[in-house]
Amino acid sequence: MKAQAMKVFGVPGTLASLLVLMAPTAALATEGQSSTSVASVSEQINELTRPAIIVTANPALIAALNGISPEQTYDTDRLTSYVVSTVGEAIDKIAAKDGDEQPVLLVNGQPVQSRSAIENYPTEAISHIDVLPRGSAERIGGAPNQRAYNIVLRSQMTSVTATFGHNLATEGHWNGDSGEVLLTRIRDGDRFNLSLRAHYSGLLREADRGIIQPQQDQPYDPTGNIIPALGAVAIDPRLSALVGFPVSIAAVPANNLHPSLVDFSAGGGLANTTDLGRYRSLLQASRNYVGSLAWTKQLASWFAASLSGNLEWGDSHGLAGLPSALLLISADNINTPFSRDVLLARSDLAHPLQNRSHSIGGSLFLNFDANLGKWHANLGGHYESRIVEYRNDIVQSPAFPGFIILDMRRNPFDPSLGSLIPVSIDLSRSRTSRYEAHANIDGPLFSLPAGDVRVRASVVAGHGTLTPSGSFGGTLLSRTDVTEQMGITIPITNKQKAFSPLGDLELSFDIARTELTDEASLDRYSWAVGWQLRPWLRINGGFNRTRNPVDLGILAAPARVYQNVRTYDPVRNETVDVTYSTGGNRGLKPETDDVYRVALSITPLPHYDLQLQAAYTDRRSRDQVGVVSTASAAEMAAFPDRFIRDASGQLIQVDGRPANFASLQEKALRYSVSFVIPFYHRSIPSDPSVRVGGENTNPAFVDLPRPRLEVNFAHTIFLESTAVLVSSLSRIDLLHDGAIDPAGGSRRHLINGVISFTDRGSGIRLTGAWQSPTTLFVSTSTTSQLHFEALADFDLTVFTSTQRLFPGSSWVRNGRISITVTNIANARQRVVDAQGVTPLAYQPAYLNAVGRAVMFELRKTF
Repeated sequence: MKAQAMKVFGVPGTLASLLVLMAPTAALATEGQSSTSVASVSEQINELTRPAIIVTANPALIAALNGISPEQTYDTDRLTSYVVSTVGEAIDKIAAKDGDEQPVLLVNGQPVQSRSAIENYPTEAISHIDVLPRGSAERIGGAPNQRAYNIVLRSQMTSVTATFGHNLATEGHWNGDSGEVLLTRIRDGDRFNLSLRAHYSGLLREADRGIIQPQQDQPYDPTGNIIPALGAVAIDPRLSALVGFPVSIAAVPANNLHPSLVDFSAGGGLANTTDLGRYRSLLQASRNYVGSLAWTKQLASWFAASLSGNLEWGDSHGLAGLPSALLLISADNINTPFSRDVLLARSDLAHPLQNRSHSIGGSLFLNFDANLGKWHANLGGHYESRIVEYRNDIVQSPAFPGFIILDMRRNPFDPSLGSLIPVSIDLSRSRTSRYEAHANIDGPLFSLPAGDVRVRASVVAGHGTLTPSGSFGGTLLSRTDVTEQMGITIPITNKQKAFSPLGDLELSFDIARTELTDEASLDRYSWAVGWQLRPWLRINGGFNRTRNPVDLGILAAPARVYQNVRTYDPVRNETVDVTYSTGGNRGLKPETDDVYRVALSITPLPHYDLQLQAAYTDRRSRDQVGVVSTASAAEMAAFPDRFIRDASGQLIQVDGRPANFASLQEKALRYSVSFVIPFYHRSIPSDPSVRVGGENTNPAFVDLPRPRLEVNFAHTIFLESTAVLVSSLSRIDLLHDGAIDPAGGSRRHLINGVISFTDRGSGIRLTGAWQSPTTLFVSTSTTSQLHFEALADFDLTVFTSTQRLFPGSSWVRNGRISITVTNIANARQRVVDAQGVTPLAYQPAYLNAVGRAVMFELRKTF
């Protein structure tokens, strides 16, 4: 065919001009370049090449999905605009765009039992990704509302891909680094991938973001402050006489081992203070290293084996303030200038409290897949193990009367006195492991006029253990589970076989039962209807009831204690530092989730990949497992034994272990639109020796990637969101005045959008999100409320291929440079009370510590 001239599809002149400015190379498409030199054409072809890559035709889908056409196809050019590096990242971006939670994955038309078998392959390995209609996954054992994504790989490829990224906050004081190396080899059905990743995130302190500290219950300070003891009003009558008024607090003079009353009189009525924000972390420092392996071997045309696994290591550490205590200085102490007993409020600057964690773990998956005619079978298993350890510094509370009695010979003004404050380490360790084997089979049972009736069956047997240990001890918990599932798909009409005016209509039913050791069995069932009335119009709906056993990690996690946790108390409308405990709760009951869903998908203009979607979801949960928090007075009233106050009524301790919430209900409507506008199309000869300006002796042409504008928009409206925490209390309206999360109630409106422009490996991508405001009545008083204002957040990514930056250098081929600015406007959630004041626990930096950040990333494929 002949090269086509540029064709603009109805784009306004102003927008077209802006796009030309954004991508100067758009001029390549004009007729005036028909005299381009052979070298220029060759350069354009070379820019498209990748190491050892050959594209082949689409492999056939598994028989269970025959007859289902993809709603969307993402080729390599379209995936370029998503600025992703791996298959897993591409899946996540597509799923976020379509509102898919967990799509079922296929590779070259065959289901994969574990995402780890494919997620770490580089995007260069992708020929294209087909997104099948919602509900299609049920044919291969998925849920009624799940989609299936078919990832079609290139047939031949060998590459090494290296990526390095550096992230930093524009407000300073924080940065992060990440690195990745991927080794990939694909030979038709045989493939191998090895990935190595490292990630580092720096420590960010509260002082780095100007966090205002709440008033302490005692005037603790590294230098120290003197206060009266044993109910006295003043420290010392002689000191009050020197100052001229009763002195109830006096700052300890700095750098003075033997201060006199005269020295204290200078600080009479004043207190030493220190910014505790320097010793408290907003973000913990962390390191994480992951190595992953995925291998697939086509043993026969109908039989394949796959092996995948990973090893992970990580640690983190943060700061939790300074150890503090009251020390009683006796009037008989040889170093005291006071005539009566006094208390010294002291903290230890040399040993800030730390919270540390360490984890190591791994997993291994083995699967065998067989296609026997129209039947497909899978047999496999996996093993995973993980050890997690937490070490938290805890200040031991002195025995009655609540302070440390200082030896009469010890100098109370010695700078090393802080070492007397008793600090211990709260150790918490858990080791979890799980063995699992599974088998499933699906195929046609018999035929109807509209097609084959397909059945599926699966069995999963597993055994898991969790061994807790540490400062509070723990008891091993183990569980064996066996899940049997059966399903059937019945075609009712078929546009090519029976009742063709009605399109394609099918019904699906699935039932499952999980048997547990020493527990009642859990039943699940679902039904779904899929109706493709026209090639561009599809409707599906269904119901799904799930009852899953509570995870062992939630049931039996070892107890952990954190001190100085900043918390908002809605009952007293104040911010306090509490002792927060967490761990497992073996009394939890399994959750029951009922989900009704109906969805509509319209794809009227395939040339523009125009897709209109709408989905209505009604979710009802019973015995929902959630974390108990101080979100509202209603939640505190529902679990009164979880909150402890002192004699004055101040909140001092919170038990945050998970609990069952009686019921939750949520109704939501989500609609979205997405489309792609190709601005022009251009082809060039596949043989560079062809004289471009003259007669064409070789009719073979290669299509250049064309500049394109892609737009995605989604709006979710929550019609209802309610919760009943315990059956004896009234329902909480999470959309109007209630909350079960410290981050506030449910937002009525959530809007997400993306607009991107790409041209031959370069482009710009703008992502935005907006959530509507919400108001929370934190206590029974209608004037005690928190208002969470609306929040808009925008991210911008600019990227280009390295060869376009350095066109004469061969060593920069197959590279990409990107710069991403997250939270462009440095927007943070603003929370105010009825008087317009922000509670200290809701300071913006608590809700978004980093703020605006800039990430530089360099990626190169060899």
